[in-house]
Amino acid sequence: MASNFESSIDKGSDLFFDFSCVTCQDNERIYTEADYYCEECSRFYCSKCVEHHNYIYKKHAILGKKSISQWPETNVRALEKCQKHKTEKLTVFCEDHSQMICQVCHVHNHQKCSKVLFIADKMKDLHQKGDFKQLSATVNTQHRQLIEKKDNLEENIKSFEKSYKKIIEEINALRKTINDSLDQLEKNTKTKLDSLLATMRTAIQTDIENCIASIKQFTCVKEDWLRREEKNQTLTLIKYIKCLDHSLKVEAALQDMTKISERELTFHPDTTIQQTLSALSGLGHIFYSCPIPILCLPIRFYDEFSNTIT
Repeated sequence: MASNFESSIDKGSDLFFDFSCVTCQDNERIYTEADYYCEECSRFYCSKCVEHHNYIYKKHAILGKKSISQWPETNVRALEKCQKHKTEKLTVFCEDHSQMICQVCHVHNHQKCSKVLFIADKMKDLHQKGDFKQLSATVNTQHRQLIEKKDNLEENIKSFEKSYKKIIEEINALRKTINDSLDQLEKNTKTKLDSLLATMRTAIQTDIENCIASIKQFTCVKEDWLRREEKNQTLTLIKYIKCLDHSLKVEAALQDMTKISERELTFHPDTTIQQTLSALSGLGHIFYSCPIPILCLPIRFYDEFSNTIT
């Protein structure tokens, strides 16, 4: 039985290719040699199946055999060899361990296993149960879902970038509004300062003019007092009273002008603005919405085969 099975495998070995069309395999047209490879689909196609692919995915980059150096590496012959016994071919499947084994493995390690089948029988069983079709359908569905997920994520990036640009515009607009408000506050403060300066300048200028007038008048009184004649006591007393009256008025005026001259302009900033700004961590808060919670985990793809079917 073993020899017949092995001979059938050897006889059909010409049907094994380094690259086989996955579409033909999915439709049970097994071992059709691939002529093209699609990087985005990560699938091999024969010259017939690639036409259907190109009709559906017009933008996908297809690599022909001229670019075979860019195809994924594979070695079907090496995969047929047992990992423990390098010179032996995998010919048997152990149901107990869900593992493909060679004849040496069977003799030394799997003699007590309850169910050991030739690979041909296992393949027949899988075909009869429809497991191949089910797996092909599942793989195709998952592959399509991955492509759709990738496309959705790419659209998501574009959406984020669009939102980013919009938020930047909103931040700039808010900053301009704040700057305009600060400019208006500055303008109001300077207007008050200008008004106060004008008022003070007017008051001081008035005092200067009063001083000039008083100086002229007081000079006349002073000179008249100095030219007094002691013999005429009545006239002297009149001059004395007049000079004393002017002196008292000048003294009072000097006191008032001294108070005015001691005044100065000072600025006390409103600390509310600075305190408010220092308490802020930014111009606003950034939020992102996720309608459906998604746990994002790294997806690892293994392009290697083991002797174990899980």
